[in-house]
Amino acid sequence: MNIYNFANIFKERGNWYKGCLHIHTTNSDGDLSPQEHASIYKEKGYDFLNFADHEKITFLDTEGRDEITTIPGIEISFEKYHLVVLNVEDEFDKNQFSHVQQIIDYARGKGGEVILAHPYWSSLSTEEVTSLQGLLGIEAFNGSAFLSIGKGNNEIYWDIALEKGIKLWGFCCDDSHYHFNEHRPVDTGYTWVMVKSNSLTPESLMESLRKGAFYSSYGPQIRNLEIQKESIYVETSPVSSITFIANSPLGERFASPQGREINWAQYQLKGGEKYIRVKCQDKFGRCAFLNPIFLED
Repeated sequence: MNIYNFANIFKERGNWYKGCLHIHTTNSDGDLSPQEHASIYKEKGYDFLNFADHEKITFLDTEGRDEITTIPGIEISFEKYHLVVLNVEDEFDKNQFSHVQQIIDYARGKGGEVILAHPYWSSLSTEEVTSLQGLLGIEAFNGSAFLSIGKGNNEIYWDIALEKGIKLWGFCCDDSHYHFNEHRPVDTGYTWVMVKSNSLTPESLMESLRKGAFYSSYGPQIRNLEIQKESIYVETSPVSSITFIANSPLGERFASPQGREINWAQYQLKGGEKYIRVKCQDKFGRCAFLNPIFLED
């Protein structure tokens, strides 16, 4: 098997930067101003953000403040679809479009990239997801959807798309509104992407995001990846399981029979894998995801 179109972020030059790509403020339906929300993320160790207010571009006034990098963006809602658009600075009227695909095409024509947000929360069918073209990726996990109604995990959509040959990166996103109550934890700083980038500029970050040079998490760390001709080796922080997910019935899950934590696993290629992605899960049920490695005979 030959591995192609994969950026091994653990071998490439650059620095690690922690970011969140789906945040709301008082400019739409969030409870905090852009400055207030950015300050919390900065305190939590985040390096960059994308404000994805509904139908509105939000810019951060950093004068006199410790700066945090922002990628300009917006969230567009169209019928059942919610699209997080990165790297666009101008608002546009969604009512000029008759189909969601036209919005994706328009955003990309403006230099933007589009992530499909929370398809489980949106009650999208797998056909409605796999019919879309030109997406950068999908929210593999949406923190707010999980914390509010338990519909945050979107992996089934991701895998069905990958099995159909649709190449999507997987993102963990807060979708933060700073919502919480006595039985719901706050949705700010719950998830993140760890991006390997040459610099902390929007341009460099976007270059890394486009080629999949990141992993996503809401708990574990992924610390190393070794790709060999017939195997894939992963090191992580202590976790309960490490799973190599591929087109069915291939792939394999690794966990200790005694219930002890593990911090590495090695998968031997069986032949016939179209893609492999790595998921690790800790004892609290929190997960981290590597982007898929695509293979060909």
